[in-house]
Amino acid sequence: MRKSLAVFACVAAVSALAGAVLLADSPPPTEEQIGAELKEARKRTEAAQAEERALQKRLEGARAQPRGRISADVEGVLCWRDKGGGYYVRIRQRDDPAREVRVALVVPEDKFLVGRLDGLKGQDVVVKGTLLQKADGELYLDDFGAEDVRAPKRK
Repeated sequence: MRKSLAVFACVAAVSALAGAVLLADSPPPTEEQIGAELKEARKRTEAAQAEERALQKRLEGARAQPRGRISADVEGVLCWRDKGGGYYVRIRQRDDPAREVRVALVVPEDKFLVGRLDGLKGQDVVVKGTLLQKADGELYLDDFGAEDVRAPKRK
C-alpha cells in the first residue's frame, strides 16, 4: 500500500511540474488576444453603465412619487394676515404661551368658504386638513375644513 501511494505521489508531482513547465513555456498573449479581451471588458462596462442609468432613472421616479401625508387638527385663533393677505391659525401652547406658532391656510377661490372664514375671524377654531411645509419653513394646511370651537358638535 505504501508503495502504491508513493507511486501515485510521484506521478502527481511529475504531472504538476509538467503542467507548470508547459504554462511557463507558452508564449505571451498576442495583441489580438489582448484586444479581444479588452473589447469584452468594454462591453461588460457599457452594459453595467446602461444598467446603472436605468436604475438611476427608476430611483428618480420612485422619489417623485408621493408617499404618505400628515393630517392635522389645528386649534387656535383664526387670524387674517394684513401684510400679503391670507388666513392663518395662531397657536399659543400651554407650556410656552409667549411663543406663537402660525399655521397658514391655503384658501381656494370658494366664496362659501371665504364667507365662513370671515365670520370666524378672531374666534377660536378647529381647522382639520393636510399639513404641508413650504421651502421657507412656513407650515400650512391644504384641503381643510374649519369649525367654531364653541359650536355644538354634530353627530
